[in-house]
Amino acid sequence: MNTKYRISVTRDVNFNLRIFIDGIKVAEKVDKTVIDSTPNSDSNILYLGRSGILYNDNTNKHFKGYIGNFYLNRSECKYTSDYTVEDYIIGLDSKSLLTFTSEDVGFSTKVDSFESDIIWTNTGCTVVDNKLLFNGNTTRLLSSEYDTFILNNNNWTIDLIFKCNQINTGTTLLDLRLNNNSFNGILITQPAADPTSILISVGDSTATQAYSYTLS
Repeated sequence: MNTKYRISVTRDVNFNLRIFIDGIKVAEKVDKTVIDSTPNSDSNILYLGRSGILYNDNTNKHFKGYIGNFYLNRSECKYTSDYTVEDYIIGLDSKSLLTFTSEDVGFSTKVDSFESDIIWTNTGCTVVDNKLLFNGNTTRLLSSEYDTFILNNNNWTIDLIFKCNQINTGTTLLDLRLNNNSFNGILITQPAADPTSILISVGDSTATQAYSYTLS
């Protein structure tokens, strides 16, 4: 708690899935679960700080802490081995890059830091020291630009810098599931069974893989 972490999840076209914590590769395997689906809605496709509205939700699933940066690229597998962690994510070929400055204090909507067609909608979050603070049972950030966030079976990279400031049971950092009939996507949570760990779930309704790591 109160320690900054960086999670990176990548997969290449040969289905090699890799997970990194603070630049160190902690998992690598061939994972052929299909992440290929059309959303059943063209809105509310990606949530930061809580689970999406297509899923059963309650106050315990709201993340409490800071998110410093978020990066997504659905055409590049950026990391294949251990890498040096920067203070901020730099996405030279980003599809989405989310950063925060003092100019974002009090924002209700925000244009993506890389792609001007992506609009982020804020509910209840505040910007403190260039980080987005999630501190309540209604705080969240979402984007409805689903064309950008459908990963399919291409090269892709997801990066997230965060800090927990409260241990809660079953909270959601990132929800990129495409519909409410099958999993089809990525989910990063503090699981209810062990909120001191991070659970990364990847896949679809028939072959979802889950990877859990204890936060030191």
